[in-house]
Amino acid sequence: MENSRISRWLATLHILDKLDMDISIVVKQLAKLDNKLIEWSKKHDPRSRIEKGTLDDFEEYLTISYLWVLGAYEIIRTIYQRCKEQNIFPQVIMDKIKDTKDYFTRIRVPLAKLEPAKKYKNTDYSIAFPHNTKFGLGWLIGDNRCILRINLSDKFLELLELMETSDKSLQRTRTSPA
Repeated sequence: MENSRISRWLATLHILDKLDMDISIVVKQLAKLDNKLIEWSKKHDPRSRIEKGTLDDFEEYLTISYLWVLGAYEIIRTIYQRCKEQNIFPQVIMDKIKDTKDYFTRIRVPLAKLEPAKKYKNTDYSIAFPHNTKFGLGWLIGDNRCILRINLSDKFLELLELMETSDKSLQRTRTSPA
């Protein structure tokens, strides 16, 4: 699974080069970390015995997951900004980029600013509490509301794949004979 997942990440880098060469370099590293975090989540399954990983190892897993979220948010925010400036995608893709950015914002704000995201100030906690689940690490952000890192990763990857597909469709439209 992980090899096909990393291949999916790498297949999207082309579209990022159109926005900013440095973005694809960072996304490639985030993809590698995503792969590593998926492996770590198997080691830190809360249903498994504690001997599988030390506390220090779990703290590293938690810290790298936290940093992955912050880094991914900044890339998505930058993608949104560049796409607005360059006007290269149709509105439906821009809406998806914004939706993904907003989804990340909900967890990024309590992680980085220790306050709820403005849109959720009446329902979410000011601090995102780490929560290890059978699906991997997540953060409790409100009553009965947990955002999993793997779900963030899936949304980011799906967004990049949608952008890549859209770009290929736009290229075919532009180069098709009239």
